[in-house]
Amino acid sequence: MSRGLAVVKWWLLAIPHYIITGFFVGGWGQEMGKWSIGGEGSGLIFILAIFAGIVVLFTGGYPQSIFKLVIGFNRWVYRVAAYVSFMTDEYPPFRLWDD
Repeated sequence: MSRGLAVVKWWLLAIPHYIITGFFVGGWGQEMGKWSIGGEGSGLIFILAIFAGIVVLFTGGYPQSIFKLVIGFNRWVYRVAAYVSFMTDEYPPFRLWDD
């Protein structure tokens, strides 16, 4: 892979995935006067996991649909992380699960 392609792959091609995974993980946040990525627990994955935990308290079972959704979000985030860290050359698909 050429150096120019590495810069394009890491930055330009991954911009749509950065935006989408920002909503899943928690996006940009401001902490103590500096900008940080994620870690605040405000992402969609965290919210769905907390909601599923509350459902487990009252019903005794983890909702299968929420489980599939959270696993799909996590899978998407890890595919993007592998792509931008040059672990794979396969562009991450815009889908939550493989059918």
